Amino acid sequence: MHPNPSYDLALFQKLFREDSRYMTGSAKRGSWDVGHCSTDVEECVCDVLREQHFYKTMPSQKMPGLWQDVYKVVFKDTALYVKIQISRGRAVLVSYKMDESAP
Repeated sequence: MHPNPSYDLALFQKLFREDSRYMTGSAKRGSWDVGHCSTDVEECVCDVLREQHFYKTMPSQKMPGLWQDVYKVVFKDTALYVKIQISRGRAVLVSYKMDESAP
C-alpha cells in the first residue's frame, strides 16, 4: 500500500467529466443501492470529492500492476467508499458504495 494517491484527483475528475469514463458493474450497482443516479455520481466524484477524502491506495485485484485509490466521503447524507483508477487514459470508477465501516 502507498501512503499517497497513485492518481492525480483533478486529472481523474477532468477525464470523468469529459465522458472518457467507465463505471464497473459493481460501481453501477453500488450507486443504485444507495439511490444515486448518474448525475449524483458525477456530482459526488467531480464536485465533492477532494484530496482530504483520500483513504488508501491498493493494488488492483483483477488487473495486476494497476493501483486503485480509495476515497471516503459523505454525500447526500450517505458515507461512501469510492475507488478510482486511470487506465488507458480513461477514468474508471471501480467502486461506489456505502462505506460500511462508517459510524
